[in-house]
Amino acid sequence: MNSTTYSLGINLYKLLIKAAAPFNDKASMMIEGRKDWQPNLKSKIPNDSRKKIWFHCASLGEFEQARPVIERINRDETFIIVTFFSPSGYEVRKNYDKADLITYLPFDTKSNAKSFIDIINPDLVLFTKYEFWHFFLSELNNRNIPTALFSAIFRPNQSFFKKSGEFFRNMLRCFSLIYVQNEDSRLLLSNIGINNVEIAGDTRFDRVIDTCNSVSEIDLIKKFKGNFKLLMVGSSWPEDIKALSLFFNHLPPDVKVVIAPHEISEKSITELTTQLPSKSIRFTKTDANSYIPDEERFLIIDNFGMLASAYQYGDIAFVGGAFKDGLHNILEAATFGMPVLFGDKNYKKFNEAILLIDENAAFPVGNSNETNEILQKLFADDQNRKSISSKSYKFVRENKGATETILKYIQKVLN
Repeated sequence: MNSTTYSLGINLYKLLIKAAAPFNDKASMMIEGRKDWQPNLKSKIPNDSRKKIWFHCASLGEFEQARPVIERINRDETFIIVTFFSPSGYEVRKNYDKADLITYLPFDTKSNAKSFIDIINPDLVLFTKYEFWHFFLSELNNRNIPTALFSAIFRPNQSFFKKSGEFFRNMLRCFSLIYVQNEDSRLLLSNIGINNVEIAGDTRFDRVIDTCNSVSEIDLIKKFKGNFKLLMVGSSWPEDIKALSLFFNHLPPDVKVVIAPHEISEKSITELTTQLPSKSIRFTKTDANSYIPDEERFLIIDNFGMLASAYQYGDIAFVGGAFKDGLHNILEAATFGMPVLFGDKNYKKFNEAILLIDENAAFPVGNSNETNEILQKLFADDQNRKSISSKSYKFVRENKGATETILKYIQKVLN
């Protein structure tokens, strides 16, 4: 790989996204959201003495890692810019009121990188966890603009660590400082000669603790649960529901289920309801003041932004994604103290999943039989379940503090 082949790949990707846009909502949003980005951006950048800090987040999960840092920065003295690559991040958080400007990151071409950085002229740049854009990082490096990566985690199979990975290693060399989550990541970087690295942990621990400490009641879920035990199914895909199907068909009489699917289109919700063994109610179509009979055992959360707070009512969580491309955020559940289950396929690149398994507070499952067996035992044994819940709660709090490390770096650079 070199700059020429990388440029060809980016341009081909743009063409494919444009071709898909008439038929695919996500592709359409990626194109529409970047239209006329230069004049739009110029009109929103202030001409004042505030220091400009640019945070880049690939999508919604990375934004949640940036969020505890953003929310502790003094807004009177700074202008905060947040960019997203993916519509699943931008469309959900485009009205976030703790940043001054939220926009899409233009596609990574040499001219786009130069123009974008010319316009925003940042004093400090912070990339969250991953997503490495060659031309943007090269331009920042050439201008000696302090650029840090935080909450990063690395694995041996990534391109940086292959013999043919010099092009990718050069991207890492553009960072002034890299904050990693663990010692394994630090050692991997050290082995390729990158030593401007510090272990800081994962800012998501601070974020989920903040959520737990400031959570508001959700009247409908509280009423739905009543005196029942509750299984929270978060960010589920059809594959996750399939793994839960046997348990759903043998639901203990004292258990109810709340499901927050990853996709909430009308088609997806309809398909989900057909997979359930009995009638379900939908959050957006149910009044919190209405009567909810005990026979109603399934509640579907069919809106965005509620899941992290909804976990407060859970006794056990099943978090989706691991049967597909990757596990979703299990810390949102763990912070409230509960056992966490997830698929056994794509979870090993998530450090918190490995650590929670080591604590015997998380359980990967491969099929509906395994899922049913573990859930039946956990719901039947209150003492064991509460013991595991305490481990989960304690684990999250033992790993807090990454945010303070990043804030000290920001203060050092800006002062």
